[in-house]
Amino acid sequence: MITDLFADLAEHRGTTVTTEAIEFVRELYGSAVDAVSSPKHAMELLEQQLPDADRVSRRSGVRGDVLGDAFLDRTQRIADLETRLNQLEAERGAEPRRVDALAAASPGILGVLQERNALQLEVERLGEDLKEGRARRAAAEDRCGLLERRLEVVETPAPPLSRARRCGAGP
Repeated sequence: MITDLFADLAEHRGTTVTTEAIEFVRELYGSAVDAVSSPKHAMELLEQQLPDADRVSRRSGVRGDVLGDAFLDRTQRIADLETRLNQLEAERGAEPRRVDALAAASPGILGVLQERNALQLEVERLGEDLKEGRARRAAAEDRCGLLERRLEVVETPAPPLSRARRCGAGP
């Protein structure tokens, strides 16, 4: 691609590309690579990524709290309905005629059973959502930890290389 670029430039200008121009472009490329791969640049990238990962973690935590509250609320409502149904069953065994009359007068038993069944389905769904939310939060926390460790590595200056290692003569 670079060769094609130089060929197009030479064609456009009507002259050949000089060795100085090629060396100049190589130096610019080297400077760009050095700038991009510098520890300062890496630190800037990590410092930009860390708040994003932290935000995901906090949002996942809040969502988990909301789902947990809804889960507990629905579970408590189911327990209340179960208690009510058990009381009605106990009364039915103790006083069948009175309970039959009560059930005929208030056909809400069917509604209570339907509400309980619907709540049980919702609790199952909330349980799955809660599990997924906790997994997302754990993944976000892991990402934050990884970014923080990378930032520490980038911030820590590398020990200077001995002259023998720089020249490729070291172990």
